[in-house]
Amino acid sequence: MSRKMLLVAAALLCGACAAPAPKPQGTGTQSAAVADAQRRKDKVVCRMERATGSNIAERVCRPEGADTRDQQELQDRLLQMRSLQNRTGG
Repeated sequence: MSRKMLLVAAALLCGACAAPAPKPQGTGTQSAAVADAQRRKDKVVCRMERATGSNIAERVCRPEGADTRDQQELQDRLLQMRSLQNRTGG
């Protein structure tokens, strides 16, 4: 009986560790941004991207220049984090 309970508990613990399915990248705000760019007659750039740890690429479309803005914002955040870390001595 205790062996059965142990197996059931182990199965439940393993099931609880399963990661939820990732959301598709081509939905939500990206689609809205692409639709807005198309309405304004801006150029839309599409490319195949793979999520980290995945070998399956999917098509992602963004308004032209969105990648550059995203990269600049990321760079700014990293610099802020580094300067904060240097001030706190971490």
